[in-house]
Amino acid sequence: MKPTEDTDLLDQLRALRTDAPRHRVSPTFGAAVHARARRHQGRARIAGVAALVALIAAGVTIPTALLTDRGHRGDLGTVGTWGSRATGWTYGSVTVGWLPQGSVHVLDSHGFPLPQTFHGAAIPTGPAGWVNNQPWTYISSFQRRGGGRASTFTVGIDWLPGADGYSLDQLRTGFPGAVSTTVAGQPALRVGDGTTPAPSAALGGETGPHYRGALYWQAGPHGPTLALLVEDTVPVDWTEVHALATGLRVGTWPGAVGDTDTAAIRTAVQAVFAPATADAQWEGLVQGGPALLATRRALLTDHPGFVATLDVTVSWPVALDATHATIEAELAFTEPRLRASPGHTSDSVTVTVVRTGSTWQVDAATICGAYTTIGLLDRCP
Repeated sequence: MKPTEDTDLLDQLRALRTDAPRHRVSPTFGAAVHARARRHQGRARIAGVAALVALIAAGVTIPTALLTDRGHRGDLGTVGTWGSRATGWTYGSVTVGWLPQGSVHVLDSHGFPLPQTFHGAAIPTGPAGWVNNQPWTYISSFQRRGGGRASTFTVGIDWLPGADGYSLDQLRTGFPGAVSTTVAGQPALRVGDGTTPAPSAALGGETGPHYRGALYWQAGPHGPTLALLVEDTVPVDWTEVHALATGLRVGTWPGAVGDTDTAAIRTAVQAVFAPATADAQWEGLVQGGPALLATRRALLTDHPGFVATLDVTVSWPVALDATHATIEAELAFTEPRLRASPGHTSDSVTVTVVRTGSTWQVDAATICGAYTTIGLLDRCP
């Protein structure tokens, strides 16, 4: 089956991009300037990835003008051209060792693939409630066409499954109908039988039969969770799927932060946002803290609701380089004095942390940006 060309899709596909283009900027540039939209972006990006994969699976060739991002950075729209090399593709430190003949690479992005269209499948939720587009999750999609079939293979990895709720035990609870199996000697789950056509409603109005199946397993008892989703126009060949899964090679997460540093970063961020943190301690935790201390004092005095009700949930850090990392925090509070949102507010903010000697400090500019994002400041001083 020859893929069809539809250049009218260009604007629609660009609209699916929920990430700003990546530029080379200083690590202390405040990612928080975009943070107000982040709590909406997560699910939008998941929907965008799903929509793009669905278009690929439906036989639509992505217009050439969209193919602007080359490499393994994971921006939505990092897609290959027909005939691009697939076997040996590496993204998120997962290398694809084998793919069926004729397969091509079509997409890289952040996310973790879940068969959301399976009957009665409950989507797991992590203990911190994070959506599954975090920078420790990666997906790559591949496609094979010809011989009366159109197959899409989506490979995924979650390097911090405990943060998202995607450990094998949690997935087993989320998909009670899954069948136990093994991949490369590791316990695994097979979700879906691959022989029952997906309902038309789940296919977004597509015509013709489509068959789906998924494998989930962990690389060791406490390792990352891997996923392999398959969609085809003929029943799923599980022997082929297991061969593809067995051929995946897992390296080291490129954004990994050691356990000791992770604990120090999370503790520092929690304390920086906590209203009860003493001034002297706060100054020591914030790089450039003395210049922002008066602003913090005024902010806490002017917003008693924030002080009384703030609940901070801190995510996991992601390394930018040897001395910089970013981390997300969810700030939930009720502040009647906020004109824009006088009721309960919950916002995700992203801050930068900087290693100074043997300790980690939170960058003052991104803290100030976070206060602006949640509406407590009109602008940074």
